[in-house]
Amino acid sequence: MGLLFWDWLPMEISYKNKCENEAGLTQYKTPEEWQAENPGVWETLTPMPRFNEEVIRSQGGSVLRSRLNERFAKDVTAIHHWFTVDEIRTQIVDMQTNTTMAVHVDFRAHPSGGLSFNSFGELCFVLARNFRFWMAKGNCYAANNIYWGWQKPQELRERLGMESSRFYDLMENFKRGVGK
Repeated sequence: MGLLFWDWLPMEISYKNKCENEAGLTQYKTPEEWQAENPGVWETLTPMPRFNEEVIRSQGGSVLRSRLNERFAKDVTAIHHWFTVDEIRTQIVDMQTNTTMAVHVDFRAHPSGGLSFNSFGELCFVLARNFRFWMAKGNCYAANNIYWGWQKPQELRERLGMESSRFYDLMENFKRGVGK
């Protein structure tokens, strides 16, 4: 029985460490700071329609780029770590200068083989032959009662949940601009 669960404890330790120390929001520039550095540009930005995504492939992996408007994009990267722990890195990028405005980092664990982009550019689970349900973990701010093992402290869940909401509000702000 012990051999069956050999990978559970290393996954729990890795997931816990990454959620506590690496997950969250880092904002490098506010919309107001960007506007001050780029006078007159903000007023010309108009939101792009949905489904304007492309997968950018490189040696380091794939990035799903969704254009927010003429100047900004949301880049999502899935990075695989040991013991089925996947990092989901979402960035708001100024496409003209390749400057990162903000980054949101989250982690999940999937017994199905991890996360990847399909041919349509959608972030999806890569199904494998193993269905080790005890290795499944949602994002770092998910409720505890669904998952086995490490109980996330409530203050960590609340902080990461607020940072996630703040990131998506920030992304909407960069997307809207003022418009024509």
